[in-house]
Amino acid sequence: MNIVTIFANRLYAIQFDNESENELARIVNMWKDVEYLFNYFDSNREYFDNSYWNGVTIEYATDKTLELLDDIYDTLIKCAADNTESTLDAIFYPLSDNLNSGQLILGKSKLKKAQNWLRFYALKVEPNVYVITGGAIKLTHKMQDHPDTTQELMKLNKCRDFLIQNGIIDLDGFTENNED
Repeated sequence: MNIVTIFANRLYAIQFDNESENELARIVNMWKDVEYLFNYFDSNREYFDNSYWNGVTIEYATDKTLELLDDIYDTLIKCAADNTESTLDAIFYPLSDNLNSGQLILGKSKLKKAQNWLRFYALKVEPNVYVITGGAIKLTHKMQDHPDTTQELMKLNKCRDFLIQNGIIDLDGFTENNED
């Protein structure tokens, strides 16, 4: 597992040993792939049978995901590149509504926007500093109700454990790790 700098001292991403891209790049590239999206929604068709999805077609979900990706990714990059205070903190939320991720070492966080089913998952290193651990198309209310979001929760835990075990728990640790 490696830590890749996206924007120095603000945004990082995990790159797993078995992957050729860091998690941010991997997720974005996957969500840009129309064929992947169509197949994903087709294989998850049963999740569209509830009031939240209100009869959405696979074609609509695919097209809308491309639109939503542009919005959420542009927001992430703009906030990460902005040198004003608290921009990333304004778009990342604690993973659990019952917790304030800022109170925990490497608090689990999510980037979500209203009316957007795309999620980037991250660990909060310090105020306005995050490391992306993955992302998912969120089809269910709770992460535990879909295999993909359950996997993302496990990745968050695995990354958090790895960083803590290696003493990478603050910005100094990230900076030192990327100097090697």
